[in-house]
Amino acid sequence: MIAYNGLTYIDVIDKVIYRLNKHREVENISHSFLLDMVNRAVQAVYCKVLPYKDWALRTQISINNGQWLSENLMGIERVMVSSVAAPQMKEARKATPQEFYTVTAQSGWQIWNRATTDRPIYTIYGNNIYIAPTVTPVNGDPTDATVTGMTGILDCYMAPNNSITFFNNVPIPAEFEEQLILEAMQRVLFKTSDKAQLYTIIGHLNNVEELSMNTYMQHKITSKQTLEDFVSQDETPFRPPSTVPGALPKRLI
Repeated sequence: MIAYNGLTYIDVIDKVIYRLNKHREVENISHSFLLDMVNRAVQAVYCKVLPYKDWALRTQISINNGQWLSENLMGIERVMVSSVAAPQMKEARKATPQEFYTVTAQSGWQIWNRATTDRPIYTIYGNNIYIAPTVTPVNGDPTDATVTGMTGILDCYMAPNNSITFFNNVPIPAEFEEQLILEAMQRVLFKTSDKAQLYTIIGHLNNVEELSMNTYMQHKITSKQTLEDFVSQDETPFRPPSTVPGALPKRLI
């Protein structure tokens, strides 16, 4: 994924230790434990942020036909593939495993819908990705074909890996740093059993999440209003901009 934040895991751990203050003891909280808690917090924040800021969490991996995808796969955005016979990449269409079989079977192909190098398809089955066609015509002659594997790139969303070190970058945008620290503190305080402090952190975390969501919704409303301001009233049919609850009426004169 794109690294929008230079924050490392050890940086987050230092911030968590500083805020824990007297609630941390060497006997009950080690750096390795904190690393695990921060990683779990990263995964939690990732899942919460993904629905409304997916573009910042997108990652790209190389793929080939039959490749096993990671168990961290959370969603697929786009698949671009090519073959030796047709090196120019084409976007593959997703198909169900049933359709994939019918359009790639050696006997009884759906000629009108079969996969070609110009119209490749892919399917996910058993967390493996299968790409078609695997039989590519030589020099455009369908009677003379060779077996070539399709390769390409996969734009997807991958949950943060468990195999991390103290100096790995945190795969979370910078504006969610406070939410990440609170998530980590919440998990640590479950360990120390300090319920009074735990309830305080949970309440603060809920407020931060609510503020983040409200800010996002306000941004969407503002973007929509800005776009509608560019619509000319001389165009027909003219559709007045939708009103926002609580906003003052906009006069056309």
